[in-house]
Amino acid sequence: RDHVWKVCSFHVPPIAPSDLGKENPESLDTARAIAEECVSQGAVIVTAHKHYYARSHPVSSVNPLRLTPKSTGDQVRIAKGSTVLLISGLGGASIGKPQQSGAWAAVYPTSKHLQPQFGALQCTFREDKANCDF
Repeated sequence: RDHVWKVCSFHVPPIAPSDLGKENPESLDTARAIAEECVSQGAVIVTAHKHYYARSHPVSSVNPLRLTPKSTGDQVRIAKGSTVLLISGLGGASIGKPQQSGAWAAVYPTSKHLQPQFGALQCTFREDKANCDF
């Protein structure tokens, strides 16, 4: 049965706007292969581990990273073959420093945030749309 929403959840993100060099390369390869299947099914990919928040532009592939045509504003269309990656790792211990790049629509904190705050990703899923706030 085809469901309206699909979500793939990983602890360590398969890609991120910061170095993943300390992670096991074989584990990352496995995560990226699974993430490719998530993309093909139009599943939102939600991760943590990195101590910041980030949302990618729509992607059609994570390995190699391929962006789909960018959406306008904060609205993104999720469909088979196109999704977004969310990193929500600001729950406690420390706050990291992501690097802004063309693949990432939003990162927090950035250099303009003098006193970044911890937080959580909250999503509401409805039949025709979802809304996520950090």
